[in-house]
Amino acid sequence: MLNEDQLAKLRTAGKVAGAAREIGLSMVKEGVKLYDVAQEVEGYIREHGCGLAFPCNISINEIAAHYTPSCTDKSVFQVGDVVKVDCGAELDGYVGPSRSGPTRTGTSSRSRRPPGTPSRSSSGTASPSGRSDVRSR
Repeated sequence: MLNEDQLAKLRTAGKVAGAAREIGLSMVKEGVKLYDVAQEVEGYIREHGCGLAFPCNISINEIAAHYTPSCTDKSVFQVGDVVKVDCGAELDGYVGPSRSGPTRTGTSSRSRRPPGTPSRSSSGTASPSGRSDVRSR
């Protein structure tokens, strides 16, 4: 059984991971680099006094799980991508994992090519209204 201090650390790690996941999901818009989302998620976790339980994982379409973009990854979200963001915060050995359910970028059904296929443009713009283009599925 956990004592009050241990339980507090577990709750803190969970809250930090959940907030980081929400930041990541809010960034899922057409033209945004996967790497930029992962950096923001991981940065938030560190800025709030926790370590990374594991690297930020971004699943898109047929990439079911455990894809972590590298600094050389130019992949961007496109309209119709089905996306999941997973992250975890660790505080003194207590881990708070957090994952999203699938969300969809925009409204069309274009799919994303898997890593290693011919590269796609990393240019693109967010919604002119400033609204998130992500909708729950």
